[in-house]
Amino acid sequence: MLLVSGTCKITRTYYLAPVQMRRLEIYGMPKQVFDTEEFLALAEDAISCIIKKNDGQTKLKLRTNRYLYTIVMDSAEAKTVLGKIQCPTEEI
Repeated sequence: MLLVSGTCKITRTYYLAPVQMRRLEIYGMPKQVFDTEEFLALAEDAISCIIKKNDGQTKLKLRTNRYLYTIVMDSAEAKTVLGKIQCPTEEI
């Protein structure tokens, strides 16, 4: 509590526990990538790659230590990109 010119000013400071800070880092929004070269560069540090196939399109998701990166492309292009990725893949 600070006393400023005869009035009482209340200041509040909120602190996050280390566990809460870690949750904020891990469970943030995924980042979408639009360039395949950038996606391949990110794949070098990836833990895993998840493949989700829809009607004519394939979504590739890269899990890194900090973020989840996604890219959407057609199935033919996705096959060529998957041939260049060396991280473990799983299909949903």
